[in-house]
Parts: sequence; structure tokens; C-alpha cells
Amino acid sequence: MSIRKVRTSDLQAIVQLDEKLFGEESFSSYSIRQFINLFPESFFVAEQNELLVGYAVVGVKAFSNGAWLLSMGVSTPHQKCGIGTTLLAACDDYCKSSHMESCRLSTSPSNSSAISLYRRFGFEAESELRNYNEPGDHKLIMLKAYISM
Repeated sequence: MSIRKVRTSDLQAIVQLDEKLFGEESFSSYSIRQFINLFPESFFVAEQNELLVGYAVVGVKAFSNGAWLLSMGVSTPHQKCGIGTTLLAACDDYCKSSHMESCRLSTSPSNSSAISLYRRFGFEAESELRNYNEPGDHKLIMLKAYISM
């Protein structure tokens, strides 16, 4: 397994993976293409045997030193193999080397495996937002503060 920065040629593989993982909550191909255009230095993909098996993208807030983990996903057959940990480490390293003050993310409050992974990297619950995108869609906002790293 290897981690590298995204290429525009990865677009369709990322869109397909995102749709499989997130269904109705998946990003459109247009949005993913915009992430590739806007954040080429902080959009990482995981490959195994030349197959894209995961991705993670950090968006940097304009005019601030804050970032958001916009999306992260690992194909179902490749979960629980350390790929998510490796992708999150790449994002974390990017935030540190870019002197970010903080990184936030949103996740489902019921996604205990993701929450556990984020906590291992130092993220803490900041707030829970009810009806985030639509009624019944609740999100846990998590924050990692980088202190003079």
C-alpha cells in the first residue's frame, strides 16, 4: 500500500468509492474535481496493487490557519488494515508542516470506529450539531489544536 498526492486522473475512482461509501451523502464529481483543483497538496490517495482503495482531503480555510478534513474514505474490503490511519497521518503531517493552528472534521456521532481513530490522533469532540444538512442528520464536530508544532 502506498500514499501519494491526488492526480486529476483519479477523479472517477474517487467518485465511485465515495458513492459506495456514502451513498446519498457522497460528493458530486464536480465537488471532488473542485477539491482536486483547490487542494492538490493536501488531497491524498491510497493505492494497493495499482487500485485506489482510499482517499483523504484537507481543505484550508482562506485567510486563516485553520483546516477541515473534508472527507476521508477507505473501500470496505480494505478497512481495518491501517489505510485510514496512514491517510489520516498524511493529513496530520500536512497540517503540521503547513503550520495550521487547528483542524476540524465532522462525522456521524454513531460512527464509533471513525471517532476512535480521530481520538488516537488527538481530535476531541467540540460540539454536536443537530440537523446538520437536513432533519435527522446529526454531526459530531471534532477539533485538533496544533500548539507550536
